[in-house]
Amino acid sequence: MKKYLLMTIMLLATTCATIRAQQIEGAWGGMLREEGKVMPVLFRLGWHSTLDLPSQNVRGIPVVVTERTIATLKLKIPRMDATFEGVLFQGRIIGSFRIGGESLTLALTRGEPSAVRPQTPVRPFPYRTREVKFESAGDTLRGTLTLPREDGSPYPVVLLVSGAGLHDRDEESFEHRPFAVIADAFAREGIATLRYDDRGYGNDAGIAGSATTLSFRDDAAAGIDFLHQAGFAHVGVLGHGEGGTIAFMLAAEGRPDFIISMSGMAERGDTTLFRQNRAVLMAQGFDQRNAENQSYMALGKMRVNGGRWGRYFLDLDPAPYLRRVVCPTLALSGAKDVQVMSAPNVAIIRRCCPSAEIKVYPGLNYMLQHCTSGLPVEYNGIEETISPEVLKDMIGWIKGLTL
Repeated sequence: MKKYLLMTIMLLATTCATIRAQQIEGAWGGMLREEGKVMPVLFRLGWHSTLDLPSQNVRGIPVVVTERTIATLKLKIPRMDATFEGVLFQGRIIGSFRIGGESLTLALTRGEPSAVRPQTPVRPFPYRTREVKFESAGDTLRGTLTLPREDGSPYPVVLLVSGAGLHDRDEESFEHRPFAVIADAFAREGIATLRYDDRGYGNDAGIAGSATTLSFRDDAAAGIDFLHQAGFAHVGVLGHGEGGTIAFMLAAEGRPDFIISMSGMAERGDTTLFRQNRAVLMAQGFDQRNAENQSYMALGKMRVNGGRWGRYFLDLDPAPYLRRVVCPTLALSGAKDVQVMSAPNVAIIRRCCPSAEIKVYPGLNYMLQHCTSGLPVEYNGIEETISPEVLKDMIGWIKGLTL
């Protein structure tokens, strides 16, 4: 059981406490280590104490402070059925993190570690940005329009569509901001972009709760209409993950002038999730038969408990859309992607959309980062947000289009 302890914590997706000892208020970070696996944890201690698991992109798990003395601290994390008991010693809190009947040593030091993300754009920018908003199905979507500095001849604009789950306009995940990096790189080369917050992001979860991939397709279509109304003559779509599938859907309707799919799904949703779950489980040590059984069970649970989005996604088949795509298409995939497997998805794109230009990058994952295993657990520890080669190829391809 201990072999899988950290993975158990990783899969637990997701009250407050009165702390009068001012010396422990604030952020305390440390590393849980077990049999070669490492996972960062970050406690935020205060009136409302919480736990973050940065490598899992999980934040704000409620924490209860059950005991606080001059030298000791006891915490309870109800959602994870876990506890931490530590002793304050020479500026650190040293103790045991217990979960699932097992115990791991954990040493916490004060402060919030900041991830190194060298590609994240830093002001001042050699281009213009403008905050904009547009309407879709009665909701207001807000975003950032990034424009090259020089007006000159008309330049193309690219609508950026994020992957599955609610994202902000930068598609921030694991402290990476890939859409900000793409917008920055494109603007420096004379290409405009519009990136926007997903419906329901950061405010009303109920709005997104009734949404499906089709809803997010409609939002992207509204973004294209907004760009045409703003005077752009050449409008493309760049989608990542589910956003790549949405790009296929929009292109099938003849809406964009060109599309770029980054790790876009071409297989059915249920097949994609089955392959993904199986790969992750086998990497944890499950044999193929058990991994497949567990994956089938997970699909069944998602069909029952996954809501409207989950049920729609499981049945979504992008192939019919791909067959109707006629605009210039660039499909990019990482050979080590375990979320949207490269080989089967590329094969479908080749068969259904033979005019598409396809590039498969050895050594890149779903995020199109250089990686070791391709597993999601690595994302947070990789400093690179997106491969510079991928950025260069996208820019060169757009510039080479005859629009």
